[in-house]
Amino acid sequence: MELALNPACSAGDDSVNLPPRPLHFVTPASASLAADGALSVQGFGYCYHPDLSARFLAAHQGPLEISGLWEISPQVARALSQHSGVLALFTTKRTQLCDASAEALGEHEGELVLCSCHDLSERAWAGLARHRGDIRIAGPMTLSESGAEALAAHKGFLDLPWLRQLSPEAAHALSEHKGGLALGLSCQAPAAAKRRTLAVRSFLEKSQLKTLSLLAQTEDALFLNEIEQLAVEEIEALSCVKGLLSLEGLHWNTDALAEALAKHRGHLCLSVSQSVSKASAEALSAHRGGLSLFFNFAQIPDHLETLMLAAAGGTLRVSGFKNLSKQHANTLTSHSGPLELLDCFYLSQTAAQALAKHRFALSLHVDHLSPQAATELLAHAGPLSLDIDGDLSEVTAQILSRFTGKLTCPHKIMTKIRKFTGCGDRQVATRITRHPVNHTDCAGGCCCRSREGRANRF
Repeated sequence: MELALNPACSAGDDSVNLPPRPLHFVTPASASLAADGALSVQGFGYCYHPDLSARFLAAHQGPLEISGLWEISPQVARALSQHSGVLALFTTKRTQLCDASAEALGEHEGELVLCSCHDLSERAWAGLARHRGDIRIAGPMTLSESGAEALAAHKGFLDLPWLRQLSPEAAHALSEHKGGLALGLSCQAPAAAKRRTLAVRSFLEKSQLKTLSLLAQTEDALFLNEIEQLAVEEIEALSCVKGLLSLEGLHWNTDALAEALAKHRGHLCLSVSQSVSKASAEALSAHRGGLSLFFNFAQIPDHLETLMLAAAGGTLRVSGFKNLSKQHANTLTSHSGPLELLDCFYLSQTAAQALAKHRFALSLHVDHLSPQAATELLAHAGPLSLDIDGDLSEVTAQILSRFTGKLTCPHKIMTKIRKFTGCGDRQVATRITRHPVNHTDCAGGCCCRSREGRANRF
Protein backbone atom coordinates (compact mmCIF):
# COMPACT_ATOMS: atom_id res chain seq x y z
CA MET A 1 0.00 0.00 0.00
CA GLU A 2 1.37 3.39 -0.95
CA LEU A 3 0.44 6.39 1.15
CA ALA A 4 1.35 9.81 -0.19
CA LEU A 5 1.62 12.03 2.85
CA ASN A 6 1.83 15.80 2.99
CA PRO A 7 5.58 16.47 2.97
CA ALA A 8 5.27 19.90 4.58
CA CYS A 9 6.15 19.12 8.17
CA SER A 10 8.50 20.58 10.71
CA ALA A 11 10.49 19.40 13.68
CA GLY A 12 11.59 22.45 15.59
CA ASP A 13 14.84 24.07 14.49
CA ASP A 14 15.77 20.97 12.48
CA SER A 15 12.83 21.28 10.07
CA VAL A 16 13.49 20.44 6.45
CA ASN A 17 11.43 20.37 3.29
CA LEU A 18 10.98 16.70 2.45
CA PRO A 19 10.38 15.68 -1.16
CA PRO A 20 7.05 13.96 -1.82
CA ARG A 21 7.46 10.19 -1.98
CA PRO A 22 5.47 7.09 -1.08
CA LEU A 23 5.72 6.12 2.56
CA HIS A 24 7.22 2.70 1.81
CA PHE A 25 10.39 4.35 0.49
CA VAL A 26 10.99 5.71 3.97
CA THR A 27 9.97 2.73 6.10
CA PRO A 28 9.13 -0.94 5.47
CA ALA A 29 6.41 -0.74 8.11
CA SER A 30 2.93 -1.72 7.01
CA ALA A 31 0.35 1.05 7.11
CA SER A 32 -3.41 1.27 6.80
CA LEU A 33 -5.73 4.22 6.47
CA ALA A 34 -9.14 3.93 8.14
CA ALA A 35 -12.34 5.48 6.85
CA ASP A 36 -12.24 8.13 9.57
CA GLY A 37 -8.78 9.24 8.44
CA ALA A 38 -6.81 7.43 11.16
CA LEU A 39 -3.39 6.26 9.97
CA SER A 40 -2.12 3.08 11.62
CA VAL A 41 1.54 2.07 11.20
CA GLN A 42 2.93 -1.26 12.39
CA GLY A 43 6.55 -2.31 12.81
CA PHE A 44 8.02 1.15 13.17
CA GLY A 45 11.07 -0.37 14.83
CA TYR A 46 12.19 -1.74 11.46
CA CYS A 47 12.41 1.72 9.91
CA TYR A 48 15.50 2.44 7.84
CA HIS A 49 15.47 6.10 8.90
CA PRO A 50 13.24 6.53 11.99
CA ASP A 51 13.81 10.29 12.25
CA LEU A 52 12.83 10.87 8.63
CA SER A 53 9.87 8.49 8.89
CA ALA A 54 8.63 10.27 12.00
CA ARG A 55 8.65 13.59 10.17
CA PHE A 56 6.59 12.17 7.32
CA LEU A 57 4.10 10.57 9.69
CA ALA A 58 3.75 13.72 11.81
CA ALA A 59 2.41 15.54 8.75
CA HIS A 60 -0.63 13.27 8.58
CA GLN A 61 -3.88 15.16 9.02
CA GLY A 62 -5.83 12.84 11.31
CA PRO A 63 -5.34 10.37 14.17
CA LEU A 64 -1.94 8.68 14.09
CA GLU A 65 -1.23 5.26 15.66
CA ILE A 66 2.29 3.83 15.62
CA SER A 67 3.21 0.40 16.99
CA GLY A 68 6.43 -1.56 17.16
CA LEU A 69 8.41 1.21 18.82
CA TRP A 70 11.44 -0.47 20.37
CA GLU A 71 12.63 2.92 21.53
CA ILE A 72 11.56 6.54 21.31
CA SER A 73 14.65 8.63 20.78
CA PRO A 74 14.54 12.37 21.51
CA GLN A 75 14.80 13.03 17.76
CA VAL A 76 11.80 10.78 16.97
CA ALA A 77 9.81 12.20 19.88
CA ARG A 78 10.57 15.75 18.75
CA ALA A 79 9.42 14.97 15.22
CA LEU A 80 6.22 13.21 16.28
CA SER A 81 5.35 16.01 18.69
CA GLN A 82 4.69 18.20 15.65
CA HIS A 83 1.62 16.10 14.83
CA SER A 84 -1.69 17.76 15.67
CA GLY A 85 -4.45 15.52 16.98
CA VAL A 86 -4.59 12.03 18.43
CA LEU A 87 -1.11 10.49 18.71
CA ALA A 88 -0.89 6.88 19.97
CA LEU A 89 2.56 5.35 20.48
CA PHE A 90 2.62 1.63 21.25
CA THR A 91 5.96 0.57 22.62
CA THR A 92 7.18 -2.84 23.70
CA LYS A 93 7.15 -3.81 27.36
CA ARG A 94 10.91 -3.25 27.50
CA THR A 95 10.88 0.24 25.99
CA GLN A 96 12.22 2.96 28.24
CA LEU A 97 11.21 6.58 27.85
CA CYS A 98 14.14 8.84 28.62
CA ASP A 99 13.78 12.30 30.12
CA ALA A 100 14.55 14.13 26.86
CA SER A 101 11.96 12.07 24.92
CA ALA A 102 9.29 12.67 27.55
CA GLU A 103 9.96 16.39 27.47
CA ALA A 104 9.73 16.39 23.68
CA LEU A 105 6.38 14.55 23.71
CA GLY A 106 5.16 17.08 26.24
CA GLU A 107 5.23 19.64 23.43
CA HIS A 108 2.59 17.70 21.46
CA GLU A 109 -0.82 19.33 21.15
CA GLY A 110 -3.73 16.91 21.06
CA GLU A 111 -4.58 13.59 22.62
CA LEU A 112 -1.55 11.49 23.60
CA VAL A 113 -1.61 7.72 24.21
CA LEU A 114 1.51 6.03 25.57
CA CYS A 115 2.25 2.45 26.53
CA SER A 116 4.59 0.89 29.10
CA CYS A 117 5.59 4.09 30.87
CA HIS A 118 7.20 2.45 33.87
CA ASP A 119 10.05 3.63 36.07
CA LEU A 120 9.89 7.19 34.77
CA SER A 121 11.91 9.82 36.56
CA GLU A 122 10.38 12.91 38.14
CA ARG A 123 11.84 14.95 35.29
CA ALA A 124 10.13 12.69 32.71
CA TRP A 125 6.74 12.97 34.45
CA ALA A 126 7.17 16.74 34.62
CA GLY A 127 7.94 16.79 30.88
CA LEU A 128 4.79 14.84 30.05
CA ALA A 129 2.76 17.08 32.35
CA ARG A 130 3.46 20.03 30.05
CA HIS A 131 1.44 18.26 27.35
CA ARG A 132 -1.48 20.39 26.17
CA GLY A 133 -4.24 17.81 25.81
CA ASP A 134 -5.53 14.53 27.20
CA ILE A 135 -3.08 11.81 28.22
CA ARG A 136 -3.71 8.08 28.44
CA ILE A 137 -0.98 5.74 29.64
CA ALA A 138 -2.16 2.34 28.40
CA GLY A 139 0.35 0.02 29.97
CA PRO A 140 1.88 -1.20 33.23
CA MET A 141 3.10 1.65 35.36
CA THR A 142 3.94 2.77 38.86
CA LEU A 143 3.53 6.25 40.24
CA SER A 144 5.57 7.63 43.11
CA GLU A 145 4.64 10.63 45.21
CA SER A 146 7.07 12.83 43.26
CA GLY A 147 5.70 11.54 39.95
CA ALA A 148 2.13 12.27 41.08
CA GLU A 149 3.11 15.78 42.11
CA ALA A 150 4.61 16.35 38.65
CA LEU A 151 1.54 14.96 36.84
CA ALA A 152 -0.78 17.09 38.95
CA ALA A 153 0.42 20.11 36.95
CA HIS A 154 -1.05 18.62 33.75
CA LYS A 155 -4.09 20.43 32.34
CA GLY A 156 -6.41 17.97 30.62
CA PHE A 157 -7.98 14.54 31.10
CA LEU A 158 -5.56 12.04 32.65
CA ASP A 159 -6.32 8.33 32.15
CA LEU A 160 -4.16 5.77 34.00
CA PRO A 161 -6.02 2.46 33.50
CA TRP A 162 -3.05 0.32 34.56
CA LEU A 163 -2.27 2.12 37.79
CA ARG A 164 -2.81 -0.59 40.41
CA GLN A 165 -1.35 0.93 43.57
CA LEU A 166 -1.49 4.41 44.98
CA SER A 167 -0.22 5.79 48.27
CA PRO A 168 -2.15 8.41 50.26
CA GLU A 169 0.58 10.93 49.50
CA ALA A 170 0.32 10.31 45.74
CA ALA A 171 -3.49 10.45 45.97
CA HIS A 172 -3.31 13.83 47.68
CA ALA A 173 -1.06 15.11 44.89
CA LEU A 174 -3.35 13.81 42.11
CA SER A 175 -6.37 15.42 43.75
CA GLU A 176 -4.89 18.75 42.69
CA HIS A 177 -5.02 17.74 39.01
CA LYS A 178 -7.36 19.77 36.80
CA GLY A 179 -9.23 18.28 33.89
CA GLY A 180 -10.56 14.89 35.00
CA LEU A 181 -8.94 11.75 36.35
CA ALA A 182 -9.40 8.04 35.57
CA LEU A 183 -7.52 5.42 37.57
CA GLY A 184 -7.35 1.64 37.17
CA LEU A 185 -7.30 0.96 40.91
CA SER A 186 -9.23 -2.19 41.76
CA CYS A 187 -10.63 -3.83 44.86
CA GLN A 188 -12.12 -7.27 44.33
CA ALA A 189 -13.42 -9.92 46.66
CA PRO A 190 -12.86 -13.64 45.92
CA ALA A 191 -15.91 -15.61 44.85
CA ALA A 192 -15.80 -17.65 48.07
CA ALA A 193 -15.81 -14.59 50.34
CA LYS A 194 -19.12 -14.15 52.16
CA ARG A 195 -18.11 -11.10 54.16
CA ARG A 196 -16.02 -8.12 53.19
CA THR A 197 -13.58 -8.84 56.00
CA LEU A 198 -12.61 -12.00 54.11
CA ALA A 199 -11.90 -10.10 50.91
CA VAL A 200 -8.51 -10.17 49.28
CA ARG A 201 -6.22 -7.32 50.35
CA SER A 202 -7.00 -4.34 48.21
CA PHE A 203 -4.75 -2.16 46.08
CA LEU A 204 -4.53 0.34 48.94
CA GLU A 205 -3.89 -2.10 51.77
CA LYS A 206 -4.99 -0.59 55.11
CA SER A 207 -4.94 2.98 53.85
CA GLN A 208 -7.83 2.53 51.41
CA LEU A 209 -10.30 4.81 53.18
CA LYS A 210 -7.70 7.56 53.61
CA THR A 211 -6.60 7.36 49.98
CA LEU A 212 -10.16 7.46 48.65
CA SER A 213 -10.94 10.41 50.90
CA LEU A 214 -7.96 12.30 49.47
CA LEU A 215 -8.90 11.46 45.86
CA ALA A 216 -12.41 12.74 46.57
CA GLN A 217 -10.98 16.23 47.06
CA THR A 218 -10.62 16.61 43.29
CA GLU A 219 -12.83 19.30 41.79
CA ASP A 220 -13.22 17.52 38.44
CA ALA A 221 -14.46 14.16 37.18
CA LEU A 222 -13.17 11.01 38.88
CA PHE A 223 -13.39 7.60 37.18
CA LEU A 224 -12.76 4.50 39.33
CA ASN A 225 -14.47 1.94 37.14
CA GLU A 226 -12.36 -1.08 38.13
CA ILE A 227 -13.39 -1.07 41.79
CA GLU A 228 -15.92 -3.80 42.58
CA GLN A 229 -16.14 -3.80 46.37
CA LEU A 230 -16.36 -0.83 48.72
CA ALA A 231 -17.61 -0.36 52.26
CA VAL A 232 -20.31 2.15 53.13
CA GLU A 233 -17.85 4.59 54.71
CA GLU A 234 -15.62 4.43 51.62
CA ILE A 235 -18.53 5.28 49.31
CA GLU A 236 -19.52 8.12 51.61
CA ALA A 237 -15.96 9.44 51.33
CA LEU A 238 -16.19 9.36 47.51
CA SER A 239 -19.59 11.07 47.60
CA CYS A 240 -17.70 14.29 48.37
CA VAL A 241 -16.45 14.43 44.76
CA LYS A 242 -17.76 17.70 43.36
CA GLY A 243 -17.79 16.65 39.72
CA LEU A 244 -18.72 13.48 37.89
CA LEU A 245 -18.14 10.24 39.83
CA SER A 246 -17.94 7.00 37.83
CA LEU A 247 -18.06 3.62 39.63
CA GLU A 248 -19.21 1.37 36.82
CA GLY A 249 -17.63 -1.76 38.28
CA LEU A 250 -19.08 -1.35 41.76
CA HIS A 251 -21.49 -3.94 43.17
CA TRP A 252 -24.06 -1.84 45.02
CA ASN A 253 -26.63 -4.54 45.74
CA THR A 254 -27.53 -3.49 49.29
CA ASP A 255 -29.74 -0.67 50.57
CA ALA A 256 -26.92 0.76 52.70
CA LEU A 257 -24.57 1.06 49.73
CA ALA A 258 -27.30 2.68 47.62
CA GLU A 259 -28.02 5.19 50.38
CA ALA A 260 -24.33 6.09 50.52
CA LEU A 261 -24.22 6.59 46.75
CA ALA A 262 -27.29 8.82 46.92
CA LYS A 263 -25.32 11.33 49.02
CA HIS A 264 -23.24 12.31 45.99
CA ARG A 265 -24.31 15.60 44.42
CA GLY A 266 -23.26 15.51 40.78
CA HIS A 267 -23.35 13.17 37.81
CA LEU A 268 -23.09 9.54 38.95
CA CYS A 269 -22.19 6.59 36.69
CA LEU A 270 -23.19 3.08 37.76
CA SER A 271 -23.76 -0.35 36.30
CA VAL A 272 -27.05 -2.04 37.10
CA SER A 273 -26.95 -5.78 37.78
CA GLN A 274 -29.82 -8.19 38.19
CA SER A 275 -29.13 -8.33 41.93
CA VAL A 276 -30.18 -4.68 42.42
CA SER A 277 -33.52 -4.81 44.19
CA LYS A 278 -36.37 -2.34 44.07
CA ALA A 279 -35.53 -1.32 47.66
CA SER A 280 -31.96 -0.44 46.61
CA ALA A 281 -33.36 1.49 43.65
CA GLU A 282 -35.61 3.45 45.99
CA ALA A 283 -32.64 4.23 48.22
CA LEU A 284 -30.64 5.49 45.23
CA SER A 285 -33.57 7.64 44.09
CA ALA A 286 -32.64 10.19 46.76
CA HIS A 287 -29.62 11.13 44.62
CA ARG A 288 -29.78 14.56 43.01
CA GLY A 289 -27.81 15.21 39.84
CA GLY A 290 -27.19 13.52 36.52
CA LEU A 291 -27.12 9.74 36.26
CA SER A 292 -25.63 7.20 33.85
CA LEU A 293 -26.94 3.64 34.06
CA PHE A 294 -25.24 0.76 32.24
CA PHE A 295 -27.29 -2.41 32.04
CA ASN A 296 -25.23 -5.59 31.58
CA PHE A 297 -28.11 -8.00 31.18
CA ALA A 298 -30.87 -8.44 28.63
CA GLN A 299 -33.95 -7.98 30.81
CA ILE A 300 -34.59 -4.40 31.88
CA PRO A 301 -35.82 -4.27 35.52
CA ASP A 302 -39.37 -3.27 36.29
CA HIS A 303 -38.09 -0.59 38.67
CA LEU A 304 -36.47 1.44 35.87
CA GLU A 305 -38.75 4.37 36.65
CA THR A 306 -37.59 4.30 40.28
CA LEU A 307 -33.95 4.30 39.21
CA MET A 308 -34.60 7.28 36.96
CA LEU A 309 -35.55 9.40 39.95
CA ALA A 310 -31.87 9.45 40.91
CA ALA A 311 -31.20 11.55 37.79
CA ALA A 312 -33.46 14.39 38.94
CA GLY A 313 -31.93 17.73 38.12
CA GLY A 314 -29.46 16.43 35.53
CA THR A 315 -28.82 14.36 32.43
CA LEU A 316 -30.04 10.75 32.28
CA ARG A 317 -27.88 8.35 30.26
CA VAL A 318 -28.78 4.71 29.79
CA SER A 319 -26.82 2.02 28.00
CA GLY A 320 -27.49 -1.65 27.31
CA PHE A 321 -30.95 -1.51 25.72
CA LYS A 322 -30.41 -3.79 22.74
CA ASN A 323 -34.01 -3.43 21.63
CA LEU A 324 -35.89 -0.62 23.32
CA SER A 325 -39.58 -1.33 23.82
CA LYS A 326 -42.27 1.32 23.57
CA GLN A 327 -43.02 0.88 27.28
CA HIS A 328 -39.43 1.60 28.30
CA ALA A 329 -39.24 4.47 25.81
CA ASN A 330 -42.30 6.08 27.39
CA THR A 331 -40.72 5.66 30.82
CA LEU A 332 -37.49 7.33 29.69
CA THR A 333 -39.37 10.18 28.03
CA SER A 334 -40.83 11.20 31.38
CA HIS A 335 -37.40 12.33 32.59
CA SER A 336 -37.29 16.09 33.13
CA GLY A 337 -33.90 16.81 31.64
CA PRO A 338 -31.55 15.84 28.80
CA LEU A 339 -31.85 12.17 27.80
CA GLU A 340 -29.11 10.08 26.17
CA LEU A 341 -29.63 6.54 24.90
CA LEU A 342 -26.34 4.78 24.19
CA ASP A 343 -25.46 1.55 22.40
CA CYS A 344 -28.97 0.62 21.32
CA PHE A 345 -28.84 -2.10 18.67
CA TYR A 346 -32.21 -1.31 17.10
CA LEU A 347 -34.69 1.53 17.52
CA SER A 348 -38.21 0.57 16.50
CA GLN A 349 -40.73 2.96 15.00
CA THR A 350 -42.92 2.83 18.11
CA ALA A 351 -39.96 3.50 20.43
CA ALA A 352 -38.86 6.44 18.23
CA GLN A 353 -42.39 7.81 18.33
CA ALA A 354 -42.33 7.75 22.13
CA LEU A 355 -38.84 9.28 22.38
CA ALA A 356 -39.82 12.11 20.03
CA LYS A 357 -42.21 13.35 22.71
CA HIS A 358 -39.31 14.07 25.08
CA ARG A 359 -39.35 17.79 25.89
CA PHE A 360 -35.60 18.21 26.39
CA ALA A 361 -32.39 17.47 24.48
CA LEU A 362 -32.29 13.94 23.06
CA SER A 363 -29.13 12.01 22.13
CA LEU A 364 -29.26 8.60 20.44
CA HIS A 365 -26.42 6.18 19.67
CA VAL A 366 -27.85 3.29 17.67
CA ASP A 367 -26.55 0.59 15.38
CA HIS A 368 -29.25 1.12 12.74
CA LEU A 369 -31.88 3.76 12.06
CA SER A 370 -34.76 2.87 9.77
CA PRO A 371 -36.61 5.41 7.61
CA GLN A 372 -39.73 4.81 9.71
CA ALA A 373 -37.91 5.60 12.98
CA ALA A 374 -36.26 8.66 11.41
CA THR A 375 -39.66 9.95 10.33
CA GLU A 376 -40.96 9.73 13.89
CA LEU A 377 -37.92 11.58 15.25
CA LEU A 378 -38.76 14.60 13.06
CA ALA A 379 -41.46 15.45 15.60
CA HIS A 380 -38.92 16.00 18.38
CA ALA A 381 -39.06 19.64 19.46
CA GLY A 382 -35.69 19.91 21.20
CA PRO A 383 -32.06 19.48 20.10
CA LEU A 384 -31.30 16.08 18.58
CA SER A 385 -27.94 14.30 18.51
CA LEU A 386 -27.51 11.17 16.40
CA ASP A 387 -24.68 8.66 16.14
CA ILE A 388 -25.24 5.60 13.93
CA ASP A 389 -22.68 2.79 13.78
CA GLY A 390 -24.15 1.12 10.69
CA ASP A 391 -24.64 2.53 7.22
CA LEU A 392 -27.10 5.38 6.86
CA SER A 393 -29.31 4.83 3.84
CA GLU A 394 -30.00 7.59 1.34
CA VAL A 395 -33.70 7.44 2.20
CA THR A 396 -33.05 7.90 5.93
CA ALA A 397 -30.57 10.71 5.27
CA GLN A 398 -33.11 12.54 3.12
CA ILE A 399 -35.70 12.22 5.89
CA LEU A 400 -33.29 13.57 8.52
CA SER A 401 -32.54 16.54 6.27
CA ARG A 402 -36.08 17.74 6.98
CA PHE A 403 -35.44 18.04 10.72
CA THR A 404 -36.15 21.68 11.59
CA GLY A 405 -34.38 21.84 14.96
CA LYS A 406 -30.71 21.68 15.98
CA LEU A 407 -29.17 18.45 14.71
CA THR A 408 -25.71 17.25 15.79
CA CYS A 409 -24.05 14.31 14.03
CA PRO A 410 -20.59 12.85 13.37
CA HIS A 411 -19.02 13.91 10.10
CA LYS A 412 -19.80 10.68 8.22
CA ILE A 413 -23.54 11.06 8.91
CA MET A 414 -23.74 14.79 8.31
CA THR A 415 -21.97 14.38 4.96
CA LYS A 416 -24.85 12.23 3.69
CA ILE A 417 -27.49 14.56 5.08
CA ARG A 418 -25.87 17.57 3.41
CA LYS A 419 -26.56 16.04 0.02
CA PHE A 420 -30.19 16.96 0.48
CA THR A 421 -29.95 20.30 2.31
CA GLY A 422 -27.59 23.05 3.44
CA CYS A 423 -25.80 22.82 6.75
CA GLY A 424 -28.09 25.37 8.45
CA ASP A 425 -28.09 25.00 12.23
CA ARG A 426 -26.60 21.53 12.09
CA GLN A 427 -23.31 20.85 13.75
CA VAL A 428 -20.71 18.19 13.14
CA ALA A 429 -19.93 16.44 16.41
CA THR A 430 -16.35 16.04 17.55
CA ARG A 431 -15.74 12.54 18.87
CA ILE A 432 -13.02 12.14 21.47
CA THR A 433 -11.21 8.81 21.42
CA ARG A 434 -9.24 8.22 24.61
CA HIS A 435 -7.36 5.36 22.99
CA PRO A 436 -7.11 3.71 19.57
CA VAL A 437 -10.24 1.87 18.56
CA ASN A 438 -10.05 -1.94 18.72
CA HIS A 439 -6.51 -1.89 20.09
CA THR A 440 -5.99 -5.08 22.10
CA ASP A 441 -2.25 -5.58 22.30
CA CYS A 442 0.96 -3.62 22.43
CA ALA A 443 3.78 -4.46 20.05
CA GLY A 444 5.67 -6.13 22.86
CA GLY A 445 2.72 -8.13 24.17
CA CYS A 446 2.00 -6.17 27.33
CA CYS A 447 -1.71 -6.96 26.84
CA CYS A 448 -3.17 -3.48 27.13
CA ARG A 449 -6.94 -3.69 27.19
CA SER A 450 -8.96 -1.39 25.01
CA ARG A 451 -11.87 -0.15 27.07
CA GLU A 452 -14.45 1.78 25.11
CA GLY A 453 -13.87 5.33 26.26
CA ARG A 454 -16.95 7.13 27.47
CA ALA A 455 -15.33 10.45 28.07
CA ASN A 456 -16.96 11.82 24.92
CA ARG A 457 -20.36 11.08 26.46
CA PHE A 458 -19.82 12.80 29.78
